[in-house]
Amino acid sequence: MGLGSFLKNLLGGAKETSSEIKKSASKMSDEIKTKANEALDEAKVSSEELKNKTTQSAKEAENKANEMKEKAKKEMQELEKQAKKKAEEVKDSFKDKVEEVKEKSEKAFENAKEKADKASEDLKEKAEELKEKFTDKIKEAQEKAADSVDDAKESVEQLVSKSEKKAEEIKKDISKEVDQ
Repeated sequence: MGLGSFLKNLLGGAKETSSEIKKSASKMSDEIKTKANEALDEAKVSSEELKNKTTQSAKEAENKANEMKEKAKKEMQELEKQAKKKAEEVKDSFKDKVEEVKEKSEKAFENAKEKADKASEDLKEKAEELKEKFTDKIKEAQEKAADSVDDAKESVEQLVSKSEKKAEEIKKDISKEVDQ
């Protein structure tokens, strides 16, 4: 009777230990999966925020370039008006100089307009380059986040598999002990 009671307590304890190990491994696996999913969600939110900021910055740069172009056009138009007004005044008193002043004014306006257009194009190109760089950085961050999540999932699956194998080994060892 004493030996039977001893074996019964031993087997009952082993079953409980095996069950506890399996529950613990399952709980740990669930926690790791949860944390991995949370990390992925955070990475997605961060990359989305970065993308939004980049897009906003590019839009702001483009808007600035357009504003500068419009401002330059208005200033050029104002300069043109002023130049034409002066030309009319000079025309009345210095007819010979009118044609020369008009040509110089038009050339100055064209040069200024060309410079303003070039500056606007340069700004647009820089804004586009920035936008492309930020987009590339976002893609890299998203890929790294996805790789990290995949690595974490694989580690969790390996851990769960090892825990289940260990639990099976313990169960087999206990069964052998009981059979002997």
